Amino acid sequence: MKKTKFSKKKKVVIFGSGWAGLSCALELSEFSDLDIHLCEIDDTIGGKTKDTVIGDGRIKTHAIRLVSDYYHAFADICSRVPLKEGSKKTLLDRWSEVEYMNFSSFRTKKTIHSLSRRTSPDLKEKISLIQGLRSTFNFRLIDMLHIWRKLNLFRNLSGDEKAKLREDKITITEYLELSQLSESARKFVLDYLGITVAAKETSLASMSMDLMSKMFVGVARTHLFETDSKRGFRTWVIDGPLGDRLVQPLAHELRRRGVTFHLNTGIEDFGSAHEGLDTIEVANLTSGDTIEADAFVLALNNKVLEELGFVRQLQGLQNEWSIGATFTLPYIPKVASNIHPKSVNAVMDSLWRIVYVIWRNQSHGGFNLERP
Repeated sequence: MKKTKFSKKKKVVIFGSGWAGLSCALELSEFSDLDIHLCEIDDTIGGKTKDTVIGDGRIKTHAIRLVSDYYHAFADICSRVPLKEGSKKTLLDRWSEVEYMNFSSFRTKKTIHSLSRRTSPDLKEKISLIQGLRSTFNFRLIDMLHIWRKLNLFRNLSGDEKAKLREDKITITEYLELSQLSESARKFVLDYLGITVAAKETSLASMSMDLMSKMFVGVARTHLFETDSKRGFRTWVIDGPLGDRLVQPLAHELRRRGVTFHLNTGIEDFGSAHEGLDTIEVANLTSGDTIEADAFVLALNNKVLEELGFVRQLQGLQNEWSIGATFTLPYIPKVASNIHPKSVNAVMDSLWRIVYVIWRNQSHGGFNLERP
């Protein structure tokens, strides 16, 4: 096999060019003594954040689009990547603010009053939300009280108690069965988690409830959300296809910083090679070559890691999480036709438990559809 050698700097090889691999490369590029190489098994970079065009010409992205203010790390990465060389604007400027969150039901054909996504909704707004939940989802006041108590109860669990939830692999369904919620309230929680964090019924309760408690009960805001363009909002959307709006500028910045990309290059397994009296670790590539480095990073999703056998014995990895596919919406469903500009409309109770998130941004004249 051919052996690929690099410069005399400390060598780091990252496998996977999804958002995790790109973010890792950006962090490591802050150190001038590293020679960074990013390997991607596909012929294009981006992983699930790259865009494809489906049969009718619409753009499809299998990645997150709806962003809340607890995404501190995501905001940090975006704030450090200029839109183009020399520009003061960063990827954070491609986050468009969401002024309202609307919840709709295909079953009841109703839409609740829009919930403001600004940081300080007034009492009237909260009362309207409660009234809307009651009419749209047949909620009882006791259901809302139970949900609130359940979230607060989770937030007050000790570290050991949360660890036990993870170790016991308690699913969100099992957790909610003990919550004394009505069937409609439990279904709402599952649907809402599906929209916001792509949780499934079999997802771990420890992670699902942690994310949901942060969204409902609140979370400390990073200074990045107090900039002029982000101040006063809780929710944003990426204002276009992720491959074009985020991935390409980030890849350009990484190349400017000296990161080398290797396409059609994946990892098969690890091995060793002899260099004089030393034995060094190498990665065996799908091309049949080997590559040596001072450090390897596997920025691959859990399913790929399991297929490659890179998992801890007796403790498999949890299924990967994803917000699902994003499509351009060719029409507006009647249930969501009367929505505010710059709003997100979550349409629940649809067939096959598919939850639609429709974003309307009047300034761009577009609608987007997400299907967790």
